Amino acid sequence: ALELAARDGRVVVNADACTLCLSCVSACPASALQDNPQLPQLRFIEKNCVQCGLCATTCPEDAITLQPRVLLSPER
Repeated sequence: ALELAARDGRVVVNADACTLCLSCVSACPASALQDNPQLPQLRFIEKNCVQCGLCATTCPEDAITLQPRVLLSPER
């Protein structure tokens, strides 16, 4: 398991808790989270995610958690 300070990763969305309010989309500075104008859907682009945590902090349902995937540090 990687520490939360990892540079890259993904977000895990609890589909049962998420109401698709899209607060996370508005908060994401890297456009890693996007909405789908055609469908009620939340899309995630992992290569854009910088693990800043704004999506998780902004989510009113606490439906988002970060999952680190790449650790760019000397410990690596």
